[in-house]
Amino acid sequence: MLGLAVDLGRLYIFKSEAQAFADASSILAATRLNGKSSGIDAADAAVRSSVNRYNFSTQTMPSNVLTLEFARNIAGPWELPPINTAANYAFVRVTARPQLSLSFLQVVTGATNASAVGQAIGGQVPMDFSRGGYLPFTPFALNPNDPTGNFGMRVGEEYAMLWPGNASRQNSCQGNQLNWPQYNFSDNSSVSGSNRGYFELQSAASIRDAIGGAYQMSPLAIGDIVALTNGQKQAMQDALVTRALADTDQTPYDRNSLLEAPLYYGNGMRLITLPVNSGSQSVPNN
Repeated sequence: MLGLAVDLGRLYIFKSEAQAFADASSILAATRLNGKSSGIDAADAAVRSSVNRYNFSTQTMPSNVLTLEFARNIAGPWELPPINTAANYAFVRVTARPQLSLSFLQVVTGATNASAVGQAIGGQVPMDFSRGGYLPFTPFALNPNDPTGNFGMRVGEEYAMLWPGNASRQNSCQGNQLNWPQYNFSDNSSVSGSNRGYFELQSAASIRDAIGGAYQMSPLAIGDIVALTNGQKQAMQDALVTRALADTDQTPYDRNSLLEAPLYYGNGMRLITLPVNSGSQSVPNN
């Protein structure tokens, strides 16, 4: 009875800690996949260097109790590294098997150790934007009637996602400078608040979550009206930096004379979807 109370109780805690480790590590590992062997290596290193602990949060998870497997599909087949051709590998299965030294049950069972197993799968899947998934910013179209469908913008140019109340040609993005003063909704009285460009969400926590994890759930269709909100949020800047740093390709964006960006080999964390609106002068507005 003493063994059941002490050892099994500790084993249940080990099991919970192993599962929590696997849950967090599988998501972390999935963000490192980039279609190349370097992504597989980075995923493995991220899990094995995890700061998540076990044994009442007193120990780091030993590398020899961790198993990482990779697959192109969530149903498998699952493969152990090394993987020769890493293209299209989008799923990671992490298994943690920490060993518990038995104190009393070994008298009955003869075993000195018992394993607790936690296992989880993390993966990269295409977003379905019928239920949201975009960032909580809505840039204004430079030309809502642009026949090319690019809203008066040029591929490779820089444009503002959010407009401060003190916007001017000198402190705006280069693409907006090219269209100044025809394009400047920031001082329009119909758009209230010190900042223009947020929509739907208003609290700092919800904006941070939408930026970091695409939690925004409201569907949008072409022609819908976007409800603008206002107010600067410090959490916005921190969340954008965190999301950008989660990308496995940190190559600086530096366009060439043809307005082409460098080749991209990341996991997509720096690629975002935003609804573009027609502006407060349109009918209907925004």
